[in-house]
Amino acid sequence: MVPANWMGHSPFSAAALKTTQKAANFAVFTLYPAPYMKKPLGWDHALDFTDIWLEAVFVFHKWA
Repeated sequence: MVPANWMGHSPFSAAALKTTQKAANFAVFTLYPAPYMKKPLGWDHALDFTDIWLEAVFVFHKWA
C-alpha cells in the first residue's frame, strides 16, 4: 500500500495510506534497529510515536 498508488485504494483514503506508511517507517527504522545498534530511544522518539498514534486515531476513526 503506497500512497502514490491511486489505483485500487478504494478501501482506504490517501490520508489513511500515508498514516500507515508513516507507522511502518517508524517501526522499521526506529523500533527494530534500536536494540541491534545499541542506541537508546529518546524523548523525541516518544513524541514521534505519540504523533503517529494520534494521527492514526483521527484518520481511522469513523466520524459521524
